[in-house]
Amino acid sequence: MDNPITGYNALLSLCTKVLYGKQVLYDKALSILAKLKETSNTHLELKPNTETMSLTIKACAHSKREDHEAVLGTATRIFSELAVLTSIDRKRNSHWIEEKHITYNKYLRKDEEGRRDEA
Repeated sequence: MDNPITGYNALLSLCTKVLYGKQVLYDKALSILAKLKETSNTHLELKPNTETMSLTIKACAHSKREDHEAVLGTATRIFSELAVLTSIDRKRNSHWIEEKHITYNKYLRKDEEGRRDEA
């Protein structure tokens, strides 16, 4: 397992398949997400990622609840958190790509300078 969160994502997928169409699915998915959020305060590797949030929204959608407005409100809240998380990930990745690009350019300039010295 690459990341410990992968196990929790598998659990969310399993719960969605096994509890499909049942009221308990909604509560189970939200309890898993809440546990991850709480645990991630001390164990950063257990911070819910975009897949975790998406799987939780999917579980909410596949649960059979009478209070549709509450389910939609919960899914909307999680989606908002997902949008923020995605935005943060993009900023991290763009910084990494930019940093690699600069490093690569420095490498090329250094290599060109080295070749000029040899000639």
